[in-house]
Amino acid sequence: MTHPVIKDGLKIGFDLFPLENGLSVTPGFPMARMKASGKFQINSEAFDSIGIKAIERGLKGDNDCMIMDEIGRFEKNNISFLNTVWQAILQNQTPVLVVLKKENLPFNQKVWELSEGIHVDLDLITREEAFQMAVAYFKKGGKI
Repeated sequence: MTHPVIKDGLKIGFDLFPLENGLSVTPGFPMARMKASGKFQINSEAFDSIGIKAIERGLKGDNDCMIMDEIGRFEKNNISFLNTVWQAILQNQTPVLVVLKKENLPFNQKVWELSEGIHVDLDLITREEAFQMAVAYFKKGGKI
């Protein structure tokens, strides 16, 4: 999970907080910080160390599901992290819910092209409808 970092009322970045059973298992880890140019500088170590380990831990545990929110531009250049996400999607032990940022990114397109799972566009249905679809899907043993 990410949380915005606010300083003097302005968003200056995001911190990564891996969760297990709804609780943060580590202190926030700097994921992105705003540069003077107004663009975010991405800290790839957040994905390499915290993100990959959290996914691996989630797959080894006795979990009802794993939720990854959200894959998008911050992750797009971290191939190790994206490969780990892809392996989590393809495995058959733990159901995985992946939220994709609605951006034209190669990894996101690859996930959208999977025939399995449910594909939900929140521009077309409400969050409540999406939630109900996901619950029904997971109750039937769905995996993505």
